Amino acid sequence: MEHSRSAEAAAPHTIFHIVRRKEWAQAAPAGYYLAPSLDAEGFIHCSTAAQLLAVANRFYRGQPDLVVLTIAADRVTAPIVYEAPAEEPASAERFPHLYGPLNVDAVVAVTPLLPAADGSFTTVPGPSTPDRC
Repeated sequence: MEHSRSAEAAAPHTIFHIVRRKEWAQAAPAGYYLAPSLDAEGFIHCSTAAQLLAVANRFYRGQPDLVVLTIAADRVTAPIVYEAPAEEPASAERFPHLYGPLNVDAVVAVTPLLPAADGSFTTVPGPSTPDRC
């Protein structure tokens, strides 16, 4: 997989990660969060604000008790690398991947992600909704 270092320089200030509320509640007191993908793939999947709604609907549709972590990229201690999805390596779209544990002090908001009656997501929290759970 090709890493895009030049894209890192243009990284947005805020990135996002969707997680089950219970998993986040267990991780927060430890001071860091370890997503299952960190062991399985070597990184934690994150999204930009523009990618978040599509990611929520593609991977989390119908799942209750989710929260969105709003992450200040400049506070993250692990490397953030913007990469194409593994299933579409030729894609021009780049997703932020966090190559290490997420330090909880980089999380500036934790916001519920509420599905509609049909399980889809029609809105997601973003930089303008800094609520905490």
